[in-house]
Amino acid sequence: KEELQFTNLEEEFVLESEEKVGEFTYYRFNQVYKGIPVFNQNVIVGVKNSNVTSFSGYYIPNVNVDINPKVQKEEIEEFIKENLNQEINIVKNELMVWAKEEKNILVYVIEVITNEEAFEFVIDANTKELLSKTEKMDYASTYSYTGEGMDGVTYTINLEEFYDLSHLRNRYRFLDPKRNIAIADYRSTGVLFSLAVSALPGAMPIEVDITEGVLDYNEEFIKNAVTAMSHYEKIYDYYLNVLGRDSYDNKGSKIIINLGVTKRSFSSQSLNNAFWAPMTNQMYIGNYDGKSFAAALDVLAHEFTHGVISYTSKFTTTPKDKNCANETGALNEGYADIIGALIEGENWTIGETVILARDLSNPLSLNTPSVKGGDFYYPEGYLKNGVTLEEYLRSKGYKQVTDYDNGGVHQNANVVGHAAYLMYESGAFTSKEEMAKVWYHSLFLLSSYSNFEDCALAVLESAKNLGLSERSIYKIKDAFIKTNMLEEKEFTLSGKVKNKEKSIQHAKIQIYPLETQELLNTLYSKEDGTYTIDLHPGTYKIKVTKTGYKTYEETIRIEKNQVINIELTSTAGQESTFSCKEKDCVNLTLYYLTEGENGTLAEKIMTESIEKGTILGAQHLIKATDIGLDIKLKTDGKTFTFNIGGMNIDFAWYYRGTEEKFDWDKPITKDTTIEMKLFDGIFDNDLLTGATNGEIDADTILDASDYFMKWFE
Repeated sequence: KEELQFTNLEEEFVLESEEKVGEFTYYRFNQVYKGIPVFNQNVIVGVKNSNVTSFSGYYIPNVNVDINPKVQKEEIEEFIKENLNQEINIVKNELMVWAKEEKNILVYVIEVITNEEAFEFVIDANTKELLSKTEKMDYASTYSYTGEGMDGVTYTINLEEFYDLSHLRNRYRFLDPKRNIAIADYRSTGVLFSLAVSALPGAMPIEVDITEGVLDYNEEFIKNAVTAMSHYEKIYDYYLNVLGRDSYDNKGSKIIINLGVTKRSFSSQSLNNAFWAPMTNQMYIGNYDGKSFAAALDVLAHEFTHGVISYTSKFTTTPKDKNCANETGALNEGYADIIGALIEGENWTIGETVILARDLSNPLSLNTPSVKGGDFYYPEGYLKNGVTLEEYLRSKGYKQVTDYDNGGVHQNANVVGHAAYLMYESGAFTSKEEMAKVWYHSLFLLSSYSNFEDCALAVLESAKNLGLSERSIYKIKDAFIKTNMLEEKEFTLSGKVKNKEKSIQHAKIQIYPLETQELLNTLYSKEDGTYTIDLHPGTYKIKVTKTGYKTYEETIRIEKNQVINIELTSTAGQESTFSCKEKDCVNLTLYYLTEGENGTLAEKIMTESIEKGTILGAQHLIKATDIGLDIKLKTDGKTFTFNIGGMNIDFAWYYRGTEEKFDWDKPITKDTTIEMKLFDGIFDNDLLTGATNGEIDADTILDASDYFMKWFE
């Protein structure tokens, strides 16, 4: 309350909806001012087992406006008629508060249907100034359809059988009683009639005869109806069985599909599109060059998802400024693309069975943006070159483009879709079904004015609520960062690993998010003991291990760049197992492997002074290098052998530059230089670091080198 400046919760919020999704319940509240709704301002509270799991949305504090309008509703309706210059049907006319940070305005929000189109008007209730005019049909795309006709695939669908009294025989309707899906013949209905009387098309599904078990296919229109019914049955089943949602409103309401739509009521001009109309909660399917959009499962799933969105996040399609990118509208289209592609399950393209509209895997191939603010992004990608989106699309032959795509909603939706593609390809999800659940649940955390960053945070919160691993959440976040939907907020953790004043190289540093305790990253200290890693904000456990030293663990909170020096304690209580106390010493020099650049191996030299006559002892080496596995080393004093999978692996230390093995059980009486070789001297350091060009498992060899250096430390 203090953070968001709420003043009176009971007076400022009205419960708009309560929806249970699995173990979660989402409560959606609309802001009100003196009983008048505040336009598109809502907050959402997520609850699981009586505990609040999330809070999101938008709220305008300190609203102050005179709620008595100077202009009456009747004047507004006449104003709209003059603006459209045609007969209109008023579906909604409601007084609201248009609340912005700099100004609060009393407005009328009017939804209007003409005989051709549907609009939402926002008009100042005191000055009659037109603040916004938005087309309210959620088109899948306004410019990119082509095709040749239905594909001839055989489908299995449900129809309703009934006895026709006028024909005195059984006939069949395109009505799936199990799923409550109806397909109506729109060609004889007309736009105004069907929009104004929303129940009528659903009450009049297509009626057909079946002769000798076969539908009457004399008309291509019936083939389209079969395909549309089959696809909508799949869409319904996916939402029910995978996402737990019964129809678009989660109340089992009838799904009405109007087939054979033309944009103009009494002309032959094809719609060349498909759309969901939120005013009627119905689907409208047009065609292009004789091919119905009933053929495109992903497009139909896209449009149905618009219906779901109208009952969940309720993204507004009203752009605040046509010269600015409408991120909320792009989310509306982006979510529809993502879930549409997941329901189809074949690829990451949209509409390819009719005409390729979008490619979420490679948006740039279709001159659409892959990142926010990048090439082809509206408006920056165009206006900076002096070319508007409308001008660009028209230059490419898309003649039906109008109104700048409501702020580039279809154009910029590619950014959202590409983020989803990147996270799936990175392995963030165990399946497409898990991905669909995460994105679907995030819809309940978003509000009418949510933007790209809100979407990223909601998807991350949804993934966390559904129990995805920290590694998966990291990959999801990375996809949002790569597409600029989420600002990269990583901080650098650095420092030095040492024992007193001695730098310790190749210490293993492991990072675990505290909440999940799942290993996130492993790195090694460099030759000078330093390390560095970039981490997202959060709480982590750091574990540092090095043979010969006690394990170091610490929990830290990353909220800024931090330097943490790590002090390791020797298990032997001294820096070196062998140290020379007298003047009579010899030098033992060891060539060994360490970490080089880009994951390769590099050779390192270490020299230690020891007392002349010291016997290092092969058995001492075996004891000191106990690697904690059920693998027993055997030795004759020179060669060490162990068995893996029936194959003997041997290694030995050789005098540098010779084929003579070093004998661990004989005293050292002079300066000695040795290196380790594998397989009876076949593999030496030169071969491992040079001949392989780094194409080896460097970590495995480094771990082995680390174990066998323990005696030397």
